[in-house]
Amino acid sequence: MSEATGVVMYGEREVICGTVVFVGPDGMTKTARIDPLDSRYLVEDVGAGEVLVAIVSEDPALPQNASRPAKGDDPDRINWMEPRADRTKWFPLPLKFERVQTSGLKVWLEPGKNSGINIRIPESIEEGASVSFPPSQTDS
Repeated sequence: MSEATGVVMYGEREVICGTVVFVGPDGMTKTARIDPLDSRYLVEDVGAGEVLVAIVSEDPALPQNASRPAKGDDPDRINWMEPRADRTKWFPLPLKFERVQTSGLKVWLEPGKNSGINIRIPESIEEGASVSFPPSQTDS
């Protein structure tokens, strides 16, 4: 099994809120939250090898879990809490990156810990998505 950590970028901008989705070679799906303070993620228990990736950029001002009861006296604010993210820095990603079947994002994970698995999505969809690997995996 593998663990991966890294930063998510769209062009030169950090993705400040959302979810990283990894589908390992064994077909198992693992998800991790993107930390709004530093745009980092940590995904655990992913199969080693080629892993398909999707990124969902979620608006930090929206409820995180609509199935939980309302807070306070305002039923329109179901599970609402003051977002930790600066919403002025949030932006939606193109929808193609929300599904592993359409994102074009892939990473290679070695068994154990994999740090520096930084996911950089180009702002121009025509460029095709790229992922930077740790130097030890790209040097030949």
